[in-house]
Amino acid sequence: AWCRSGKNGKPVQLIAPGLGTIKEALAKINRPTLFIGDGAHCYRKQIQRFQGKKAHFPPMNDYFPRASSIGKIALEKFRLGKFDDPETVTPAYLYSRYCSIQGNR
Repeated sequence: AWCRSGKNGKPVQLIAPGLGTIKEALAKINRPTLFIGDGAHCYRKQIQRFQGKKAHFPPMNDYFPRASSIGKIALEKFRLGKFDDPETVTPAYLYSRYCSIQGNR
């Protein structure tokens, strides 16, 4: 996903999460951007090569989301009277059904 900072620093989604190549994703980004998450960590060299000075990265300990971030989102929804049913909420994994992740087992 690609977001910009909105009112009170809340993210406003510009491009929805999706699958594609790193080159396809970077071609959609046309302004200075802070890259975060495991993808930014894995593809940092390619991002820097493609984006140049428009690519920014946080310190290493801020690359990955924290549980407290989810808590802040939940608290804001709670204050608005919006609730998710814990029995039915499911994560949204973005992996191709053809994905073949390999690693040490």
